[in-house]
Amino acid sequence: MIKVVQNDSKVPAGLYGDYLDRQGLSWELLPLDRDIPFPAPAAGDALIVLGGYMSAHDTGRYPYLRQVKAGLRRWVEAERPVLGVCLGDNCWPMRWGALSPATAAANEACCRSI
Repeated sequence: MIKVVQNDSKVPAGLYGDYLDRQGLSWELLPLDRDIPFPAPAAGDALIVLGGYMSAHDTGRYPYLRQVKAGLRRWVEAERPVLGVCLGDNCWPMRWGALSPATAAANEACCRSI
């Protein structure tokens, strides 16, 4: 089962969901803005974290982004497959102290061959 984290109800799984369906893969949409907990690495075969209209820095207005960042770190440390899209991609380098994904520290911490 592929876990698909939805950070914003205005940003659906869209083409990613369509692709997973065409491939016959099972997936579950987890709308975090509705108090759904971030999945543990053992809960799925892979993780997709979708985008949103907010910034990765907007934890004051969107407190669940803290669990997104912490959850992404757990998945990466468990060496589980992760795809971050837009906001989902911007959240994970921040768990290693990077200010943006463009920094060298972020690239070293977050990019691995699969």
